[in-house]
Amino acid sequence: MIEPASGAVIPGVTAIGAGVIHVLSRKLAHFIEYGVLYWLLVRGPMAERRGWALLICVIYALTDEGHQIFVPGRGPSLFDVGLDASGGLFCRYLLDFIREVA
Repeated sequence: MIEPASGAVIPGVTAIGAGVIHVLSRKLAHFIEYGVLYWLLVRGPMAERRGWALLICVIYALTDEGHQIFVPGRGPSLFDVGLDASGGLFCRYLLDFIREVA
């Protein structure tokens, strides 16, 4: 779905370019998803436990990758766990920065 859309948005994009856009958009989506997960946790049940909220993001990323062992055509990746966790970590520092500025 992403590859045909990239051809519509970027006229003349090659198949390789569309593939790169597809991979990057999927990775960026995971980064953002885990940032949102962290934000939801610290805005709700873990408001006073930001370190624990980040740990929950990492544990969830590990279990998400672990379940891919059982999905045909997929496999676990520690790189993806790191990318997911970095989304939560980025959100933590972004919220700290916003608190400092405000």
